[in-house]
Amino acid sequence: MGKTPKPLVMWLGDALLSWGEIQELIEQGHERTEDPNKADVILGPTAHRMNDSLRKWLPEAITEARRIKYPAKKGAK
Repeated sequence: MGKTPKPLVMWLGDALLSWGEIQELIEQGHERTEDPNKADVILGPTAHRMNDSLRKWLPEAITEARRIKYPAKKGAK
């Protein structure tokens, strides 16, 4: 496994820290930050990166968060 020529700064949710894939990315030279405002990518089970260029996707992010938090009951329409 080589080093990446274009490393990213990643904010990672705690649940992802044990993933082998994440460890490989760090070994390749990608960096981890505790400050999501300094991240190039935000990864986590409930994360959506949001900035001015992605603002139009805010309604979809809210809808998806509701789907996760309040899943439809089986048989309900």
